[in-house]
Amino acid sequence: MRQVAKAPLNPPVRVVDSVPRVRDSVENMPGATFGGIFGNVLHALWAHRQRSILTMLGIIIGIAAFISVVTLSQGATDRVLSPYNFLATIITVSPARGSVTTANPYMLTSGDVQALGKLSHVTGISPIIGSSSTVIYGKQGWSTSVQGVSSTYQIMQSTQMTIGEGRWWDEGEEQSQRAVAVIGSGTASSLFGTTDPINQTIRVDKQLYRVIGVLEATGGRGSADDVVYVPYTRVLNPTIPNQIQTIIAQVDSTDSLDSVSMEMQVLLEQRHHILPGTQGGFEITQAITELQQGQQSLSILSALMISIATFSLVVGGVGIMNMMLVSVTERTREIGLRSALGAQPIDITLQFLLEALMLSLIGGAFGVLFGLGLAFAITSLVGFPFLVSISSFALGFGVATAIGVGFGLYPAIRASRLDPIVALRSA
Repeated sequence: MRQVAKAPLNPPVRVVDSVPRVRDSVENMPGATFGGIFGNVLHALWAHRQRSILTMLGIIIGIAAFISVVTLSQGATDRVLSPYNFLATIITVSPARGSVTTANPYMLTSGDVQALGKLSHVTGISPIIGSSSTVIYGKQGWSTSVQGVSSTYQIMQSTQMTIGEGRWWDEGEEQSQRAVAVIGSGTASSLFGTTDPINQTIRVDKQLYRVIGVLEATGGRGSADDVVYVPYTRVLNPTIPNQIQTIIAQVDSTDSLDSVSMEMQVLLEQRHHILPGTQGGFEITQAITELQQGQQSLSILSALMISIATFSLVVGGVGIMNMMLVSVTERTREIGLRSALGAQPIDITLQFLLEALMLSLIGGAFGVLFGLGLAFAITSLVGFPFLVSISSFALGFGVATAIGVGFGLYPAIRASRLDPIVALRSA
């Protein structure tokens, strides 16, 4: 009687068919070269290229949002604050609030202007005598602000006030009380239309002034576009109390701010016979404080925008972790074969970690380029400067690296801890 052989209950795993598929990845293990592992990483990503691309989309979008927000924040900060950089060396002097009456000694005078201007480290000084008036040229009238300032006022605010046509008056014209005026571009357009304003005569409060300069446009009514500037010596009337509302002084550097402020305080107390510590008197403030407050406010806003963009990076990182976990599950047999043929846990960990890192870095590279392009388009549209620093690139790739390592570490460790026998049986 012919005996039939029984099939074994647990057939041996046919590793021969699977060996060619992973031969290149295990032939050097343990101690496989980094180049060999790197080649396996590229092979694995290419084998599942569609899934890899979809996974990288999360990183690309996240890095692009991150880079574009950082670049836009830098441009917005520069756009808002750069016109006021001159404030870094400006000191403002004004009577303390509520301290000025018609018979109060705490009123700024032209003598105060001269005395404060002689202090060391003071490079420019100007009183501000402001009023609202109707300026008339021919039959055309225009209600605007008229400010009496010094010959150095425009230089002190050169980043905000640029002569577009003509010139500013000099110290000699100021001392001789010449009836000259420099007007804003908005005032020039409203009064003169297409007529050249230079050397034309305008009437301000029954006084005639010759226009010698026109400022370049800065944008917006209420700015330097809608002002008439005249020498303060021409409009100063000693019989009118508190006519000088403010004195602004410019020092040679920010290092001199504190010392000059103290000297001004002492000088004004001496000139106005104010006892030290007396309530009231004069307020001496450094404009850099307001500039720093503005920078702080913009920094808080930028940090908020960046934190919101960071959430998209977290989403992209979760996508990488999800893909790597799926990859570990799908490649269980491959992991078992490598372990059976001598691969160490560190080799398997390194390969899966490199796969996650490569996904993140490739996505980060495209994300940086896409983010810079998006930021360039937006800054061009809104008129912000396009400022790109090396730190933006370093930050983008640094974040991408952190995401790849952070979200790829757990799947890599999980893969390295698979038992070879269990891995082969589960395949």
